[in-house]
Amino acid sequence: MNLGDASIREILVNASISHHDAWLECSTPIDDQISSAINRLDITVLQKQQQLVKDFTKRYPLFVLKHIDGLYEILNKDATQASRRDIERGRQVVHYPTLVANSNQNATYQVTILHWGSSFSEPLWVAVLDILLSFPEQVLYNCGHLMGFLDILNLYLTLFKAQVDVTKFRTHRIDSSSIQRTSNKFCTILLAFKARNCAAYNEWIQFAVISSGRVMDIIRECQLQV
Repeated sequence: MNLGDASIREILVNASISHHDAWLECSTPIDDQISSAINRLDITVLQKQQQLVKDFTKRYPLFVLKHIDGLYEILNKDATQASRRDIERGRQVVHYPTLVANSNQNATYQVTILHWGSSFSEPLWVAVLDILLSFPEQVLYNCGHLMGFLDILNLYLTLFKAQVDVTKFRTHRIDSSSIQRTSNKFCTILLAFKARNCAAYNEWIQFAVISSGRVMDIIRECQLQV
């Protein structure tokens, strides 16, 4: 689906907006290739797979947009799991106090607290933002809010809120800037979204509520410059 021609691009984008439910249900061999590329995004082969997905966004952006939920699942899983040796590179961790508990047999156990978002692979979260930025703006910001783009934005805000909430538990100075690189690039996307589709942006920022609170409140609390 060549979006190089402006007139063709506008027709296809408008059709995707008008029939987004049907478009999401449509399946082609290209969808299988895109889904496979996204599912293989991993910190150990990140650069290669990221470039592959970005190539798809440039050639078939409307197809890739249908699989934005795959990016969501990868990020959600990354922020759920504890650190692993194979993904330590660039991993940011909030250090909670260790709890010590005594059992009935007077044995002592050390308990480590793990919350969603207390540990995440920064290169992976930045890479997904780079993938989003590789979309043609007309496609991502005009159609994306109908196909899962807002879910991705909400997930990033949930991560930022989780990191900010546990500031008092931080034990390493590097932790204080654990989300700075990610949040800066995230703000770039928000500003482009606001400029390209102000109506959808304002509706989201003013009325959306996620598990961590109101979107507008989280943006303020995390001091995101938008």
